[in-house]
Amino acid sequence: MAERFRCPACGFRVYNRRVRYCEKCKAALPPEFQYTEAELAKIEEERRKNEESVQRSRERRDVSVDFGSGWLGDGGAVGFGGDGGDGGGGCD
Repeated sequence: MAERFRCPACGFRVYNRRVRYCEKCKAALPPEFQYTEAELAKIEEERRKNEESVQRSRERRDVSVDFGSGWLGDGGAVGFGGDGGDGGGGCD
């Protein structure tokens, strides 16, 4: 955030451009410090899209992780224990 966003009354840095007053001294902030309605709408739309993306990601993760489906292979063929089908018998 640029240096220009400091309270004209006390010099406190403006961290939240949604409020209309200084968070330290409560003085009214100039209109140009505040987000416009269009900027606020864009921020809200981005927040909503991000939230939907996170939700879709969670749904995909919940569906794709199925530990009961035998994803390691069939009958130890991946080499964990068993003989892996090669007769070698694993660790000696």
